[in-house]
Amino acid sequence: MITINYQMFGNKGFQLRLRLYQDGETKFINVTKLLKGSIQKRHWNQKKQLFIPSCPFSDENNSILVQFRQKYDEAAINWTGSVFGMIAAMETARQDNAGTPHYHAVYPICDR
Repeated sequence: MITINYQMFGNKGFQLRLRLYQDGETKFINVTKLLKGSIQKRHWNQKKQLFIPSCPFSDENNSILVQFRQKYDEAAINWTGSVFGMIAAMETARQDNAGTPHYHAVYPICDR
């Protein structure tokens, strides 16, 4: 089973990434660039995986995070392979659908 959650990282400013983990294999996707406003570490609630109401653009940013994570959650539901294999399959599907109006930009994926 693939575990998916958000986590802060880095020492300068607020940085957030989506973490995908299974059997020792971890992949990260930086989502900071998708967020609006000037966000600080104190605005993030790690337990609830969302921004607190006093955060600038908290409603918009929480909505962005839910939508972004949803496609990975859906892909992971019945996935039997590795994290890398799931992400590769998702990338292939995006490339195959590049000409359709529902195409989304490919986000960079990085290893630890």
